[in-house]
Formats: sequence, C-alpha cells, structure tokens
Amino acid sequence: MHTWTITDDTPARLAGTAARLGTTAYTVLAATFATWLADLCGERGDIVLAASSANRVPRDRSEIVGILGDAVLLRARLSEAETFPDLVSQLRTTLFTALDHQELPLTDVVSLVSPELKDALFPTVLFTVITTEPPSLNLQEVLTTIRALPVQGVARNELYVVIAPQADTITVTFKYSTDLFTHETVEAWAGSFTQALRSAVDSGS
Repeated sequence: MHTWTITDDTPARLAGTAARLGTTAYTVLAATFATWLADLCGERGDIVLAASSANRVPRDRSEIVGILGDAVLLRARLSEAETFPDLVSQLRTTLFTALDHQELPLTDVVSLVSPELKDALFPTVLFTVITTEPPSLNLQEVLTTIRALPVQGVARNELYVVIAPQADTITVTFKYSTDLFTHETVEAWAGSFTQALRSAVDSGS
C-alpha cells in the first residue's frame, strides 16, 4: 500500500475546475484517472472504470450496519473527447446513468457482457473517491473515534485506488498486488498520477 498527500494549490484548483465545468470533484478525478490509466496502458480508445458504489439508495438500507457496496462500470470514451472538459462532461452523464442502475450486481453485469470473465478476478482495477465525512457514533457517554483499518497482506484487486479530496489536501492511496508490481513501480505511478492531476486542472481551467 502506498499513500501520499498533495498539499500544494492542486486541491483548490480541483474544486475550481469542477465549479467551472458545472460538475463535482468526483467527476474531474474520474476523468483524470481514466486519462492517466489510458496513458499507462497505451490505450487510445475506451477505458472502462470500475467505480465503488455505496449501494444504499433504497431507504430501508440506510440504517443497515455492514458493507453493501459494489461497483458500477463507467466507460470513458477517450477517442470521442477532443478536450479534457469534453471528457469530464461525458463522464458526468455516464456516472449518473450508472448510479441509476447500481442495484444490479457487478457480477451479473460481467456475466451478461463478458461471460468469459465470470470466474476471473474482476475488476482488476477499482477506483474510489471518498466524498463524505466519516459518520459519527452517538454512544452517550462513551468517547468514540472512527479510523481506517488497512488490511495488510491481502490485495482485493491488482490495483485499488482511493482518493480523498479535501479543501486543502488530496490524499491518494494505491493498494496493489505485490505479486505483480514492485514498490518502485507504484511510487513512479504516484508521481505520474500527481502530475496528471495537476495537468488536468490546468486544462480544465
């Protein structure tokens, strides 16, 4: 697991870019990640992102304690976007459409679209943006805190990317399979992703 924090003016520029483009930081980050991943893979056509979904839309799920989350698939049509703002606009529509169908399990989608992947590790790359504050626990006189509990030694995906944007910082975590990637490789990816994000908020200005 490799975690780093971006503390320059990028967080403020990210928020400004999202506001100018009439969207959210989530969508700008998704477009940035799709662009970065396409460059990494040498892909110039479509990139399909598996993005985490809380899957708590029905009201009766809001109070359930446990993990109900799944992932939705976002297709970034890079060849149809002449500019970065075009890609952001495209993904904004794609994201809302995908979330409207988030109750359909990802395994069912894969079985329908690519049956050959039914028993494979999928998705190989998972993308998450944390956009909400941790919930508070009201236990009367008991003092509580909520913190992340990283699971060491287990990789659920080949690469799991978690981005937590805040007003003054952006914290990024790459969780990766050490059977496939070295720490040096992932450190280099961290540098190139940070640069891609800075370039994205410049081009979105």
